[in-house]
Amino acid sequence: MLAVWTAEIAPDRSGEALTVVVAVGATAAVVAPVVVGLLLGVVSLTAVLVGLAVLLVAAAGVLMARTGTPAPPP
Repeated sequence: MLAVWTAEIAPDRSGEALTVVVAVGATAAVVAPVVVGLLLGVVSLTAVLVGLAVLLVAAAGVLMARTGTPAPPP
């Protein structure tokens, strides 16, 4: 699925795009539990989950605003 998606968004550099997507996903998989663990020592689980939801909605809003209709292939 990721290989198809990266080939769609960056057809001329799909290999590099896939590498970046996998690297970012792997980094997030390691960093996220550490950050959540540290936050749970300070705030409640509810606050962490609500904060994450707000962050995800904001990120989706930014991405949706920047995304236009892709040009048709040549």
